[in-house]
Amino acid sequence: MKFCKYFLLLLAAVASVTARAATEKIRIMSYNIPMGNILVTDGNGRNTWENRCALIHQYLNDVAPDLLGMQEPVRQELCDILRGIPNYAMVGTARNDGKESGEYTAIIYRTDRFRVLDTGNYWLTETPDVHSRVEGSSHYRIATWAFMEDLHSGARFLYTNTHLSYDSEPVRMAQIKVIKQHMLDLNNKYGKNLPHFFTGDFNMKETEENYTYVLNWKLMLKDLWSSTRNHYHYSTGKNTPSGRIDYIYATRNVTSTYAQWDNRKTPDGFWMSDHDPLWADAQFITSAADDARGAIVKAWKEVDSVYAYTNTRTRLVNTAYQLSSDGLEDGNSMRNAIDLNSSTYIHSLYSKTPPSQPHYLQVELRDENVSNFRFTYYRRNDNVEYGQGDRWKDLMITASEDGENWNYICHVYNFGGDVARSYSSENIAMRKPYKYVRFHVLHTPAEHLRNGHPQYSVAEFQMYKNEVSSSCLYAKNTEVKEAADALTALIDEVGKQAEDGTVTRAQVQVLEETTGALRNARFTATSIESVPEQMASKSDMFDLNGRKVQTPQKGIYIMDGKKYLKK
Repeated sequence: MKFCKYFLLLLAAVASVTARAATEKIRIMSYNIPMGNILVTDGNGRNTWENRCALIHQYLNDVAPDLLGMQEPVRQELCDILRGIPNYAMVGTARNDGKESGEYTAIIYRTDRFRVLDTGNYWLTETPDVHSRVEGSSHYRIATWAFMEDLHSGARFLYTNTHLSYDSEPVRMAQIKVIKQHMLDLNNKYGKNLPHFFTGDFNMKETEENYTYVLNWKLMLKDLWSSTRNHYHYSTGKNTPSGRIDYIYATRNVTSTYAQWDNRKTPDGFWMSDHDPLWADAQFITSAADDARGAIVKAWKEVDSVYAYTNTRTRLVNTAYQLSSDGLEDGNSMRNAIDLNSSTYIHSLYSKTPPSQPHYLQVELRDENVSNFRFTYYRRNDNVEYGQGDRWKDLMITASEDGENWNYICHVYNFGGDVARSYSSENIAMRKPYKYVRFHVLHTPAEHLRNGHPQYSVAEFQMYKNEVSSSCLYAKNTEVKEAADALTALIDEVGKQAEDGTVTRAQVQVLEETTGALRNARFTATSIESVPEQMASKSDMFDLNGRKVQTPQKGIYIMDGKKYLKK
């Protein structure tokens, strides 16, 4: 019970302490990618989409934006782009039908850094939920938005990306009014003070009245290029390029430390696009709720470090009725995933109208006592393009008690391989029992996108129950167990307060200190174990690194073959 007493003293000691806010840093880009081959006279036809796509891959991998608002790509171009930039995924639908017909205003994001909490699209008209266009607009125009969370820091923000009409200023004014109202509504829904990024091809210059309208109407914004002195343009240096029509805006709680306007051409004259890509290094101060979520991430890592698991052969999927998905092709049977025959498979939708959310495989757990599991997966093996190409690669796993509210569990990256064989995951720690588990497919090698999300195939799938090992620190050491239990309880409490907006920085500080207490308890326990008893004589003493000393200030004291800790 020593740790519990220490924990109570800790709560009292830091109750009046205010933890410092963190700074969230994001590199954000806006890039118009015209459809197909660029109609620029170059004499040799080298500006084909195939050539441009290879250059865009190289450029994006060099700049490595965290977020990318893209305008004008069609479905096939998005498939091609995502295939060459690992660990990125997208949200968004096409403007002509809200599905896959026409150009997108896609939001592309790093899956190893962010997760999408909610997303949507709307048309820039008075009937935004119906594919429609403003009077005078030559084309349908759409906006894509996302409510996002940083997987590491816990920071949350909103992001809207669009492409305005080139027809006239009044048409653009009508479209801007629709967007700014939606942006304000999103902030009112998810958090009035949330940072909100806004990128796009606006087809307007700074001298146009609409530019001021974007900044000052409804939701106050700033231009991240002009609001920083530290910016660079490839041809004009630090001067604002004349005639720019692409912008990165953000709410006024966001600052830009650097902005750069790059060349649409490569040094040897190849065209990547007919627009210059623009990117900015932005930052904002995190909220107490953001910091709490970030502290929870670190706390769970510390809790997980004291556990070890024993693999069992207890199958968790015993009937096809436990499996479901957001949509499968006609003729697919869920039995094919568990029939122990790798020649049969299930395949997500690719020839019918796709569903509106990411493709996933869902499992209903009939065993009510599962907190840890591993899964095995065998890819479709009868086709290189769709077997190897549509295998799982990057996944996000979520879980639910009721099938309605889903909690984030973890990401699994670079899963499996090109060889047609069974692959097994590491232990997946849900940390408490759930009834449903979803495997969201974020990335496949071929990136055959359907409704903005990659289609996938599964030949064989199974989940196995894992159990906590009796030899792990949690099971063996009383002080470590008490510290881990206290931290787990605090994570739950602080997590609820972060979601309802009542958490304080003092409580974040308590969580951080309690995480440190578990770290110290774990270190002490492992240090004691590292000292071999047979090395000790009657009164040998060792420090925490196992080195023999005379009178340690803090270390391990061995007498009569027993180990003691000198604090």
